[in-house]
Formats: sequence, structure tokens, C-alpha cells
Amino acid sequence: MVHGVVDDGRQVAWRPLRRQLTVKSLDRGLAKLAKCFHFITLDHAVAMLGGQASMQPYSVVLTFDDGYQNNVTHALPILQKYNAPAAFFLPTGYVDRREPFWYDRLDYALQHLCKEQEVTFAGRNFFFRPHQEDISRVTFTALRNMIKSNLRPYAETMQEVDLIANILEGNAGRCLAEIFENDHSTAIMTWDDARRAADNGITIGSHTVDHAILDQLEKTAVREQLILSKQAIEQHTGSPCSYFCYPYGNWNNRIVSLVRETGYAAAITTDKGTSKVGDELLTLHRVSFPEVF
Repeated sequence: MVHGVVDDGRQVAWRPLRRQLTVKSLDRGLAKLAKCFHFITLDHAVAMLGGQASMQPYSVVLTFDDGYQNNVTHALPILQKYNAPAAFFLPTGYVDRREPFWYDRLDYALQHLCKEQEVTFAGRNFFFRPHQEDISRVTFTALRNMIKSNLRPYAETMQEVDLIANILEGNAGRCLAEIFENDHSTAIMTWDDARRAADNGITIGSHTVDHAILDQLEKTAVREQLILSKQAIEQHTGSPCSYFCYPYGNWNNRIVSLVRETGYAAAITTDKGTSKVGDELLTLHRVSFPEVF
């Protein structure tokens, strides 16, 4: 499991508090993994796990969540260097709307605060001070986790998150949307990027339309997120969209049933572990790309 891939040697105006894999780490990691493992496609993995293909020991599937443009500009050349296929999971609404994720929006504003700022989410207060990166990272992680795990309706959650973002951006006097398209850490890939990736052997899968917290949505809304994202990917890439990745790793039996009903062959969680023959194909486990590389 990988998210963004950034160039650690590049001079940039800011760096997200959320840790991202560097190009050098990806390169070193793939070089070491290639000595012991086979890089295979998600198609091949699902065929093996489902019993339609012989099991090939020591196989690895590389997956990239969130559809960051740097997956194409920074990661794809390294993947090609090692002849390593991968799967990119796209939140299609963000590809269309050209706007940053809420957590990147908060991150950017927090790092540019002009003065101390307290915000409230679900009745809990979070206090931020300018230029205190380590403390801000801990507090921001706590806020982010609380947003992802609360069980209120999704619209209410996002309304409160938007209010928090507006407060922080007002304090900072700037917002990520102003630089988003040219920001190598947070820009979302375009449909041209997705087609380029698909043309180079990358599997394009769904990450919903809105990167939605699915267990905060009613059944009809979950189904819509699944169907519309699948249709958009198939329309824009000309390839079937057979695979799904649960945003934030949030899933339950109700959501899994809907993933099955809407035609996905397999789905990926953030639950830690490997997969073996006979495992449920709609709740496959993963491990994070090793940071030791």
C-alpha cells in the first residue's frame, strides 16, 4: 500500500505533515523486493486467490490509493524501471472537480497559520500553534482520525470539516486550492494521466466518487458511489473497472455486500496482512510499503 510519492530532493514551498513515500525510497524498496518477490498484476493475484490460476509463491501486488498525480509523474517511471505492474485507485469526483482532499486542505492551512487557533469537531477541541510541526502533526493526526471514525451522517461530517478548513484558511490567509494544480504533493491526476497509466499496464480501480467515508452513508448513497465511479473509469479509460479500494479502510458487511452487488471482482482494505487461497476476495489485506527502504 502506497499513497503519494514525492521527490525528496526537490525544492518545494511546503511539505505535508502526513508522511509520503519518497522516490528514492520507492526505488530502493523495489530493488530489494525484486530480489525476493515476483511483482504481479491484481488480475493475476485475484485469479490465484480465487483458484483460477496456479499459486506463484512470493508474489506481491503494488497498490496506490487516492489518485495523486505524482503516482504517474513520480512513481510510474520507477515501476517501469523494475517492470512492476501496479493498481491505482481513483476517487473519480476529485479527478473531475479538480480540488484537493479535505485532509490536504487542512494540512496546508495548518502549516501556514499566522497565530494560535483552536477548532472543534464533534465537541472536542483541537489547539494548533504556528511553527510547531511535531506537535501539529500529533494533533492533526488525532483530528483526522476522529473525522474518519465518527459515525454521524457523511454530509454532517463534511459540513463541519469544511467549516474547520475555512477557519484555518482564514487564519493562514491562504488556501491549498490556490496552488493545488501545480503542487506535486497533493494534485490529483487527470483523466489523461489515468489513460497514460492504463496504457502502461497500470490497473485503474475505484476509490468511490468522493473518497467517501462509506459507513457514514445510507445504502442508496453507497451504491451510487460504487456505480458512478466504476462507470466513470470505464468510460474514460476504455478498460473494465473490476476492483475497488475502501476509502480510509472503512468497511462492514453491508458495504461488502454492495461492492459485490455492483459488479466488483475484488476489493482492497487497509487491514494489515497477506492473502492466501480461499480468502474473501472483497476484503483483501495489505501491508504498507516498508519505510525502512
